[in-house]
Amino acid sequence: MDVMEAIQMRREHAIICVIRFGKIKMSAAYPMQYNVSSVELNPPMAEMSAAYPMQYNVSSVELNPPMAEVDSFLALLPKDELALAIVDPKPLSIVSAVSEKDDFLKNTPRKTLSQLSETRQIAKCIVMCTVAAIDSDMGWYYLSCKVCAKKVLHVPNDTIDDEDDENSIMFSYYCPKCKVSNPKLLPRYKLHLIVVIPFPAIRVKIIKKWSTKIGRDHHSVMLLGDANGVTIQGSLNYALSLPREIELKEDDWVEILNFDIRYVFELHRTTKHKYTIKFNESSLFRKIQPVNGSNFLCCANFRGIKRGLYHPMYCIDLCGALVRAGDLIATKLAQPANIYNSILYSLEFSLINLGFCVAYGALAHRLNAFWRANTADVVVTVLRLWRIEWGEGGFNYATNMEGGSDILFDSNIPEIQFFKSQIPSIDF
Repeated sequence: MDVMEAIQMRREHAIICVIRFGKIKMSAAYPMQYNVSSVELNPPMAEMSAAYPMQYNVSSVELNPPMAEVDSFLALLPKDELALAIVDPKPLSIVSAVSEKDDFLKNTPRKTLSQLSETRQIAKCIVMCTVAAIDSDMGWYYLSCKVCAKKVLHVPNDTIDDEDDENSIMFSYYCPKCKVSNPKLLPRYKLHLIVVIPFPAIRVKIIKKWSTKIGRDHHSVMLLGDANGVTIQGSLNYALSLPREIELKEDDWVEILNFDIRYVFELHRTTKHKYTIKFNESSLFRKIQPVNGSNFLCCANFRGIKRGLYHPMYCIDLCGALVRAGDLIATKLAQPANIYNSILYSLEFSLINLGFCVAYGALAHRLNAFWRANTADVVVTVLRLWRIEWGEGGFNYATNMEGGSDILFDSNIPEIQFFKSQIPSIDF
């Protein structure tokens, strides 16, 4: 009598099923689900005899057996006297032969890396991405402990004498989980993939643009800002040519599609964003109408600078009144590979409430020309993307960054107008 026939014959009574010697199997795709099945044994050829047939079942299923455990289990059941709803099986039904792996790949939602970064809930998904390259510098396998599958550590071999250095191994392996030296090793594959993360088109303003050398190549570096006021730095290799009708200029708003994202590693940074945009041969630029009229200036507080509230790694904006400007100073820079020594010009000046500042290069010439030709009683200026230099005792001076920094004298800048409005004793 099988289980279904017993249920149909005893519809009005509880049926207790006892499985002896069952095998519990945990699903790989769904860790919290378990399957119970019978056990079949295939004994080795050497052990086969009349007592051991070729194949047999050791599991058994008993219905309502006369056992004390069954009586105890029945006593725990609620006495609601509800009859079981019996559904007759379809004799021609076909059991699905889809494996757990295929079922997982079919029913689990797929997400891209950009969608995964926006997810705020714990979920199970299949990550889809495009592999651009394999980082071969990181290796393609690692040695692990055969028992616990954890990566083993290289530790120096301190038991080697100096005379045996040439014929001995200078290190040994150690498993930090098993706490065993020189365990049995098993190589395991591990590839470091460089993937392409597709991002949607962005709409940004080119706040500042300058040229610099990154590695061996020259790049056009741009400070970009979006409609929410977020700024990020981007770079375009001069080896990549843009269409003739596209010319990227400062203050232009552009829509950009297809670009790469990299971590920022520079010592001095123009923004606090931890990523930088790198344009490639697939990047597309399209000029658009201005989204807003922001100049993306965020002037620092003089008192906060002197108190050390601004990190010297990040460039800052400053707005203040010029109270002094010195003379241009020419300094020869010795270059061993060149018989001609280049000259670097610098100019020292002071801002009210801040003190000492130094301008180098082209900005020093600009400031010197403006200061000598200006006849106004008070000159208010904005220093964009300047660096903070610290010395013994705190703040030392502020200076410009090569190429990226700027100095503005436009009286229509809101920050300059606001600063002038705070000086009621002078008529502008």
